[in-house]
Amino acid sequence: MNADRDMRAQALSSAERALSAGLVGISSDVLQRGRLLQPVPVLSAADRIDGWVVGFAVDDNLVGLIQFTADMSFHRFASFQRRPDALDGCPAVAVWFDEDAILARAMDAATQGATLTRPVLSYDRSPDRLAWRVEASAPTGETTRIFVAGDYAYRATP
Repeated sequence: MNADRDMRAQALSSAERALSAGLVGISSDVLQRGRLLQPVPVLSAADRIDGWVVGFAVDDNLVGLIQFTADMSFHRFASFQRRPDALDGCPAVAVWFDEDAILARAMDAATQGATLTRPVLSYDRSPDRLAWRVEASAPTGETTRIFVAGDYAYRATP
């Protein structure tokens, strides 16, 4: 448990450094009004920590995601902003980080009556395609992998 807490603290510190170094494309006005969210591990298909994501939000708006590799090297910043100082078009933080909302979208893509696992942040083939991964077990015993990215859920292709 301490190792997990230490890794989260490292991810948060890395995000703070990325912001102060100007690696993240957020205007100074938005930067002053915003806050970093709790770091979330990004798991590989084999459930190993492959990196970390730290969200940046203003009020209830998710401005973007700061992504790091497993060794805490800056990987990228993905912005939801349409214009540098605007928040219109940014999803609500809950769209990306509320477990119940993620599970509800996954259920829409699952077979009726399926049992869902707890979502884990992962990716579909490439670390640049972040999505929450949910396993859905149908009453027939068939298991399907579902990805949820924002307000969109889809079944993984083989």
